[in-house]
Amino acid sequence: MLSKQYLKYRRSGDYLKIVFKRIDDIAALDTSDMLLELFRTAEKESWRWRMLEEAVQNAGSGSTDIKFAQALASLLFKRVNWRGGGSSHGEDFAIVRSKLFALSGELLRSGRYQELVDFQNALPVPDGMDIYGDLPENDIVDKFKDISGRGVLELYNMAQVQGLLMRARELEITFRNPDTVKLRNIFKYLKFCRLLAEIKRDKGVVTLKVSGPLALLSDNRKYGLQLAVFFPAVATMSEWRLKCDIELENGLHPYRLILDEQSGLVSHYRHYSNYLPEEIKLFQRHFAENSPEYTIEYGGEVLKLKGGGIIVPDFTFRRVSDGEEYYLELFHRFHANALMERIGGFNSGSIPYIERLLIGVDRSLTGSGTVVDEFVAGNPDRVFLFRDFPGVATVLKLLRRRN
Repeated sequence: MLSKQYLKYRRSGDYLKIVFKRIDDIAALDTSDMLLELFRTAEKESWRWRMLEEAVQNAGSGSTDIKFAQALASLLFKRVNWRGGGSSHGEDFAIVRSKLFALSGELLRSGRYQELVDFQNALPVPDGMDIYGDLPENDIVDKFKDISGRGVLELYNMAQVQGLLMRARELEITFRNPDTVKLRNIFKYLKFCRLLAEIKRDKGVVTLKVSGPLALLSDNRKYGLQLAVFFPAVATMSEWRLKCDIELENGLHPYRLILDEQSGLVSHYRHYSNYLPEEIKLFQRHFAENSPEYTIEYGGEVLKLKGGGIIVPDFTFRRVSDGEEYYLELFHRFHANALMERIGGFNSGSIPYIERLLIGVDRSLTGSGTVVDEFVAGNPDRVFLFRDFPGVATVLKLLRRRN
């Protein structure tokens, strides 16, 4: 995504219009190709970070749109893998510097060295070691994830939207006649990003209402980043529409942003459905190693609620002996409102498969004497607490009570 200084938009009444770049814009393609050549050369010749930054700044200064060139460069820097620029001595750079500074003070006070070269030779610097090699500016380009000039412009347009979503209060996303496989992948990506949406399905239209970062009292920047990571998945759908209110300045008049598949946005998530975060892989592996009586699947079938709502489980467990399925839904620190809705569903009886649903609640959502505490205490066979991510032993304990 792009930071605020690189966002380009216009206000039109109560609406916000993003100034997208045409991907066939000759001048814009020239700028992206020029920058790409620099990053390719940096990889080939193992440039240091500061050398690449200087080259990019010099190249950008010759562009007719300096801010646009800087925005593209910021996106390309995120496609670089770096390696430390220091030596392989195995020394701790900070310790080496501290010792050298202390020794240099002693040598200067001794008055024995009149010439600079003699003073430098007296300092025991390890051969070939750059004592500032651990600083970021000395990192070396190890690998650049290459891309076409057209692809850079597609990234730029997508990053414009992602940057503005950092200022959203709530998103309403609709999919018309969605492909079942693609829709299931959307739900998976919601889980990847620890976002929880109110989901409704009616006559071929699926509607997601997702809280925006400005709806949170804390950790709103982290949540906004996760929301920005999620959005390109939306653009993989054939018919979609996004509506949200953007607050350009806190507390001032919000502007409505509306986008759909006609906006020309191209997702760079080509194989995103195959990606699994490391914490999920680890949980699945540990579960499989410790539970021969159950199989585990990330996600699972959408579960319908009375009244038109649905639940997308984080995990589905299938008992080997009879094929009975159980579901786990996790509520992380950003899911306070969704958790209250789920508690209401438990109390109203709108969840028909309540005996097969397990609920995990992040400890940050609890507090002395709250409704959440009462919910956890009152449902010990299906509700448990966790911190950041649940443990396999806790989940297995609840599942085995159902045998």
